Amino acid sequence: MTPEEEIMALRKQVAELTEMVVYLTKKIYGQKSEQIDPNQLALLEGNDGVFITPEQPGQQSDARSSTGKEKAQKDTARNPKS
Repeated sequence: MTPEEEIMALRKQVAELTEMVVYLTKKIYGQKSEQIDPNQLALLEGNDGVFITPEQPGQQSDARSSTGKEKAQKDTARNPKS
């Protein structure tokens, strides 16, 4: 194979590989079929939205914290520390 033929073969291979990279990049990072439901955005809008102020780290809602306390009390009653 002459140097010119080798250059042409390598350029063809580079073109094929570049095409594959473009295809795979679109496949991985391209537009997804997931759609945003407009009703979900209402949760974030205005003062009547569900998520007005985020809880700070260490804070829990009342329902969850009382359940945790009750469970801890039950666990302590079942397995008292020695």
